[in-house]
Amino acid sequence: VKYFKEHYQLDMKVVTKPVNDKDNADCPTTGAPSALTEIKEGDVELVINISEGTTRKDEITSGYLIRRAAVDFGVGLITNNKCAVWLVKAIEGGFEKFKAKSISEFYSLHKY
Repeated sequence: VKYFKEHYQLDMKVVTKPVNDKDNADCPTTGAPSALTEIKEGDVELVINISEGTTRKDEITSGYLIRRAAVDFGVGLITNNKCAVWLVKAIEGGFEKFKAKSISEFYSLHKY
């Protein structure tokens, strides 16, 4: 988080995984806010939620709750490791080099 704040001026923060869907409390040890609270309050623009490949019920539940909240509150969501890597590469490439296009513009560039 500190690296991206310093080098890319991205406003990022560490949040805690939810224990259940009512988990809105800050972490008593670190003071980090709950991911669900941040999403519900509109303080999150993008969630990158990559499965750790675990079968532990708490991991599945916390990941599901974060993804569900992102979808319910209209927050961008990346759940694929390759997509997350490509996003980071795009950020590293610099915003000034990138011109956003709609999906229809992309398809018009590639005639199949």
